[in-house]
Amino acid sequence: MLNKIILISSIFISISILFASFLHNNKDPNSSQRTSSPITPSPAFDWYSDEDLYQNTEFSEKQSNEKQHQRVALKSLETLMLYGDQVTLARRGSPIPQLYCENCKDFGAPEANQAVCKPLKKTKNDIIWDCNLDLPEGYKLESHFLSCEGWDKPGDEYILKGSCGLEYRIKAVSNTKHK
Repeated sequence: MLNKIILISSIFISISILFASFLHNNKDPNSSQRTSSPITPSPAFDWYSDEDLYQNTEFSEKQSNEKQHQRVALKSLETLMLYGDQVTLARRGSPIPQLYCENCKDFGAPEANQAVCKPLKKTKNDIIWDCNLDLPEGYKLESHFLSCEGWDKPGDEYILKGSCGLEYRIKAVSNTKHK
Protein backbone atom coordinates (compact mmCIF):
# COMPACT_ATOMS: atom_id res chain seq x y z
CA MET A 1 0.00 0.00 0.00
CA LEU A 2 2.81 2.41 0.92
CA ASN A 3 4.58 1.65 -2.38
CA LYS A 4 1.39 2.58 -4.29
CA ILE A 5 1.12 5.89 -2.43
CA ILE A 6 4.78 6.70 -3.14
CA LEU A 7 4.35 5.76 -6.82
CA ILE A 8 1.20 7.90 -7.18
CA SER A 9 2.91 10.81 -5.41
CA SER A 10 5.95 10.51 -7.70
CA ILE A 11 3.73 10.49 -10.79
CA PHE A 12 1.80 13.54 -9.58
CA ILE A 13 5.03 15.44 -8.86
CA SER A 14 6.46 14.49 -12.27
CA ILE A 15 3.31 15.66 -14.07
CA SER A 16 3.33 18.91 -12.08
CA ILE A 17 6.97 19.53 -13.00
CA LEU A 18 6.32 18.80 -16.68
CA PHE A 19 3.33 21.14 -16.74
CA ALA A 20 5.27 23.91 -14.97
CA SER A 21 8.19 23.47 -17.39
CA PHE A 22 5.80 23.59 -20.34
CA LEU A 23 4.25 26.83 -19.08
CA HIS A 24 7.65 28.35 -18.33
CA ASN A 25 9.16 27.39 -21.71
CA ASN A 26 6.17 28.52 -23.77
CA LYS A 27 6.14 32.15 -22.73
CA ASP A 28 8.06 34.67 -24.80
CA PRO A 29 10.52 36.47 -22.51
CA ASN A 30 11.09 39.15 -25.18
CA SER A 31 7.43 40.03 -25.51
CA SER A 32 6.56 43.41 -24.09
CA GLN A 33 2.93 43.21 -25.15
CA ARG A 34 0.19 42.26 -22.74
CA THR A 35 -1.88 39.41 -24.07
CA SER A 36 -5.51 38.84 -23.31
CA SER A 37 -5.89 35.90 -20.98
CA PRO A 38 -8.31 34.63 -18.38
CA ILE A 39 -8.05 36.25 -14.96
CA THR A 40 -4.97 34.88 -13.24
CA PRO A 41 -2.89 36.05 -10.31
CA SER A 42 0.14 37.99 -11.46
CA PRO A 43 2.87 37.00 -8.96
CA ALA A 44 6.03 35.29 -10.18
CA PHE A 45 6.39 31.56 -9.60
CA ASP A 46 9.31 29.74 -8.02
CA TRP A 47 10.66 26.86 -10.11
CA TYR A 48 12.07 23.75 -8.44
CA SER A 49 14.28 21.04 -9.90
CA ASP A 50 13.65 17.31 -9.34
CA GLU A 51 16.51 17.31 -6.84
CA ASP A 52 14.90 20.14 -4.85
CA LEU A 53 11.61 18.28 -4.73
CA TYR A 54 13.08 15.06 -3.38
CA GLN A 55 15.47 16.68 -0.89
CA ASN A 56 12.93 19.05 0.63
CA THR A 57 9.46 17.53 0.59
CA GLU A 58 8.03 20.03 3.07
CA PHE A 59 6.76 23.07 1.21
CA SER A 60 5.47 25.99 3.17
CA GLU A 61 2.88 28.12 1.39
CA LYS A 62 3.70 30.96 3.77
CA GLN A 63 7.41 30.80 2.88
CA SER A 64 6.75 30.85 -0.87
CA ASN A 65 4.24 33.70 -0.49
CA GLU A 66 6.65 35.79 1.60
CA LYS A 67 9.11 35.67 -1.32
CA GLN A 68 6.58 37.22 -3.69
CA HIS A 69 5.07 39.74 -1.26
CA GLN A 70 6.71 43.14 -1.08
CA ARG A 71 5.90 46.09 1.14
CA VAL A 72 5.75 49.56 -0.41
CA ALA A 73 4.93 52.98 1.05
CA LEU A 74 1.55 54.12 -0.27
CA LYS A 75 2.74 57.74 -0.52
CA SER A 76 5.70 56.69 -2.70
CA LEU A 77 3.41 55.53 -5.52
CA GLU A 78 3.47 57.83 -8.54
CA THR A 79 1.56 55.74 -11.09
CA LEU A 80 -0.57 52.61 -10.87
CA MET A 81 -1.30 50.50 -13.94
CA LEU A 82 -4.30 48.21 -13.49
CA TYR A 83 -5.53 45.59 -15.95
CA GLY A 84 -8.94 44.05 -16.53
CA ASP A 85 -7.52 40.56 -17.04
CA GLN A 86 -5.49 40.50 -13.81
CA VAL A 87 -6.31 40.01 -10.14
CA THR A 88 -4.69 41.62 -7.13
CA LEU A 89 -2.25 40.00 -4.76
CA ALA A 90 -3.56 39.34 -1.25
CA ARG A 91 -2.01 38.20 2.02
CA ARG A 92 -4.97 38.15 4.39
CA GLY A 93 -7.99 38.03 2.09
CA SER A 94 -8.80 36.75 -1.37
CA PRO A 95 -7.54 38.32 -4.60
CA ILE A 96 -10.02 40.57 -6.43
CA PRO A 97 -10.07 41.82 -10.03
CA GLN A 98 -7.76 44.79 -10.52
CA LEU A 99 -10.61 46.50 -12.43
CA TYR A 100 -14.29 46.05 -11.62
CA CYS A 101 -17.17 48.02 -13.15
CA GLU A 102 -20.21 48.14 -10.88
CA ASN A 103 -22.70 49.09 -13.59
CA CYS A 104 -21.25 48.23 -17.02
CA LYS A 105 -23.75 45.38 -17.42
CA ASP A 106 -26.62 47.84 -16.85
CA PHE A 107 -25.48 49.70 -19.98
CA GLY A 108 -24.44 46.61 -21.91
CA ALA A 109 -20.97 48.16 -22.09
CA PRO A 110 -17.71 46.21 -21.93
CA GLU A 111 -15.44 46.79 -18.96
CA ALA A 112 -12.19 48.71 -19.34
CA ASN A 113 -9.07 46.73 -20.25
CA GLN A 114 -6.70 48.99 -18.37
CA ALA A 115 -6.51 52.01 -16.11
CA VAL A 116 -3.75 54.45 -15.22
CA CYS A 117 -4.10 56.07 -11.79
CA LYS A 118 -1.95 58.92 -10.47
CA PRO A 119 -2.14 60.67 -7.11
CA LEU A 120 -4.05 63.94 -7.44
CA LYS A 121 -3.69 64.98 -3.81
CA LYS A 122 -1.86 63.40 -0.89
CA THR A 123 -3.13 64.04 2.63
CA LYS A 124 -1.78 62.77 5.93
CA ASN A 125 -3.68 59.47 5.84
CA ASP A 126 -5.01 59.19 2.31
CA ILE A 127 -4.47 59.80 -1.37
CA ILE A 128 -7.03 61.15 -3.83
CA TRP A 129 -6.46 59.35 -7.12
CA ASP A 130 -7.07 60.54 -10.68
CA CYS A 131 -7.75 57.51 -12.86
CA ASN A 132 -8.02 57.30 -16.64
CA LEU A 133 -9.65 54.22 -18.14
CA ASP A 134 -9.96 53.01 -21.71
CA LEU A 135 -13.76 53.21 -21.70
CA PRO A 136 -15.86 52.47 -24.78
CA GLU A 137 -16.97 55.42 -26.90
CA GLY A 138 -20.09 57.09 -25.55
CA TYR A 139 -19.25 56.49 -21.87
CA LYS A 140 -17.26 58.31 -19.23
CA LEU A 141 -16.17 57.66 -15.69
CA GLU A 142 -18.83 58.60 -13.17
CA SER A 143 -17.03 57.62 -9.96
CA HIS A 144 -14.21 55.39 -8.80
CA PHE A 145 -12.77 53.92 -5.62
CA LEU A 146 -9.19 52.64 -5.44
CA SER A 147 -8.28 50.33 -2.58
CA CYS A 148 -5.05 48.57 -1.62
CA GLU A 149 -4.36 46.01 1.11
CA GLY A 150 -2.56 47.55 4.07
CA TRP A 151 0.64 45.71 4.96
CA ASP A 152 -0.16 45.19 8.65
CA LYS A 153 -3.75 46.43 8.87
CA PRO A 154 -6.34 48.44 6.92
CA GLY A 155 -5.27 52.07 6.61
CA ASP A 156 -1.57 51.23 7.04
CA GLU A 157 0.93 53.65 5.47
CA TYR A 158 2.54 50.65 3.75
CA ILE A 159 0.67 48.41 1.33
CA LEU A 160 1.19 45.03 -0.28
CA LYS A 161 2.68 45.70 -3.71
CA GLY A 162 0.24 44.49 -6.39
CA SER A 163 -2.79 44.57 -4.09
CA CYS A 164 -4.58 47.62 -5.51
CA GLY A 165 -7.95 47.26 -7.19
CA LEU A 166 -10.23 49.86 -8.77
CA GLU A 167 -14.02 49.76 -8.57
CA TYR A 168 -15.73 52.22 -10.86
CA ARG A 169 -19.05 53.35 -12.31
CA ILE A 170 -19.68 54.72 -15.78
CA LYS A 171 -22.32 56.97 -17.28
CA ALA A 172 -23.51 57.49 -20.83
CA VAL A 173 -22.38 60.64 -22.60
CA SER A 174 -24.78 62.49 -24.88
CA ASN A 175 -23.71 62.37 -28.52
CA THR A 176 -25.18 65.84 -29.04
CA LYS A 177 -22.54 68.53 -29.41
CA HIS A 178 -23.23 71.88 -27.77
CA LYS A 179 -22.57 75.01 -29.82
